[in-house]
This record gives sequence, C-alpha cells and structure tokens, in this order.
Amino acid sequence: MCAPCIECHKILKVSRNHVLLSKDRMPSYYPSTKQSAIADTEYCKKHPKEVIQFYCLTHGDLGCGDCVVPDHRSCKVDYIADVAKEFIIENEFKELEPSIRQAEDLLSRYISNVKGLFGEVENQTKDEMDKLRKFRAEINTYLDRREKELLDNLHKVKNEDENLLNTLQKDCELTKAGLEAMRMELTSGAAAGIGNRPWNTGRGWRFG
Repeated sequence: MCAPCIECHKILKVSRNHVLLSKDRMPSYYPSTKQSAIADTEYCKKHPKEVIQFYCLTHGDLGCGDCVVPDHRSCKVDYIADVAKEFIIENEFKELEPSIRQAEDLLSRYISNVKGLFGEVENQTKDEMDKLRKFRAEINTYLDRREKELLDNLHKVKNEDENLLNTLQKDCELTKAGLEAMRMELTSGAAAGIGNRPWNTGRGWRFG
C-alpha cells in the first residue's frame, strides 16, 4: 500500500489494529483458497478474489476489505468473525438450536407425509388403470358378442334370401321348360297333321 492508504488503514476502526508488514516481511506462500476465521464464506461480488469479511450496519451490506475502505469509510462496520463469536455465546443463539431442532422434526414429518402421498398417488393411479383396463375388456366382450349376433343374423338373412332365389330360379326354369315343351309340341303337331286341318266350305266344317 501507499502511504495515504496506510494512514487511512490506521484511522478506520475495523483496520486500526491490523498489523502492517513491510515487503520483506510478507509471507512467501499464499494459500489458493481464502478462509475466514469462522468458516468458508462467499467471495465478494465486486472483488471475486476477496472473501466477504465485513458487514455494514448502516447499509445492511456485506463486503470484503477492498469494499470497506472506499464505500463504508464513515459507516459502522462489523468484522463478521468477531460478531459470530459474540453471537455464539449469547442466549439468542442458544435458543435458536431448539427452534432449529423443532423445525427439522416438522420437516421430517412433512417429508414422511409427502412420501406417503407419493404412495397414495401410485396406488390411485394403479387402481384407475385397472378400472380402465377392466372397462375396456367389458367393452371388447360386448362388441364381440354383438358382432357375433349381427354376423349370425346376416348369415341367416343371406341363407333365406339364397333359398328364396333358388326356389324362384327353379320355378322360372320349370316354367321355361314347360313353355319350351309346349312350343315343341305345337310345332311338331302342326307339321304332322297339316292335311287334317278343319276348313269351312260355306255349308259346314269339313276335314281333309
């Protein structure tokens, strides 16, 4: 740091007790991951390489050391590690643990209820699927029975119509055969007895 920054560092309440080292006395090794005095914390949004260590009561804002000096110089800034140590020994923290345990128990019951509801949903789905399959089977059975009845009726009507048409055809063929025989008889009779035809002489009928 430059000289003005050092003077500013000594004035601020949050940094006046910091130990400033010269370049020669600086450690030669720096851990790759920074860690606060209480636990792993998030990195600063403005300075991604710096860990959040301070809380500004005035602005309700969290920040690292690089944020505190320019942005919160005239604010009441607390060092998070110190506040955390004081909070742990206070009654508020001691009363918090039973509340957390109660909340955990409540959430455990909720989770158990949700699992039970999953089972109910699964059973209801299975029941509805079974009902649907049963209903479909009943419909198929009904349709098969109706199809058989309709096919039987169609075959019956077909047989009756065919029998009627066969009888009609035979009657027509017999009638046609009778007419043919009559025509042949008439033709042969006329050819054989043409001299014996009756004729009128004016005084009566004569043959020959």
